[in-house]
Amino acid sequence: MQVNVGDSPSDRVMAFATNITSMTLNNSNGTTTPVISGSTPMEMMHLAGTMQPINVLSIPQGTYTAASITMSSTVVTFMDPTTHTIMQKTVARPSTANVSFSSPMTLGSTPMMVSFDMDMSNSVAIDSL
Repeated sequence: MQVNVGDSPSDRVMAFATNITSMTLNNSNGTTTPVISGSTPMEMMHLAGTMQPINVLSIPQGTYTAASITMSSTVVTFMDPTTHTIMQKTVARPSTANVSFSSPMTLGSTPMMVSFDMDMSNSVAIDSL
């Protein structure tokens, strides 16, 4: 399986640099399968609506219902909504996104690709940074 990440652009976020430290797929039987283990640095905004492969691996066949993605050392560069000046915020603590699939993903013996859209315009709350 090829795993991709990408971004839907945000009109105020100029850069979003992070380290993906963990990504797992959660099987319907309760087991988790690692997709990434170890730090994978990413800058999301340059993708601007495209996807970037982050791993190609063999995943056990089965039905997967969710994914968990942990990021750390995130630096967001954005335009302040009031002053319109360029600001930068560092989020040192790890953050985890748990993504439930709207319909289960069934992996068989056929190669496939899964893509995660980070959707910066709906994922980063600039006003509360």
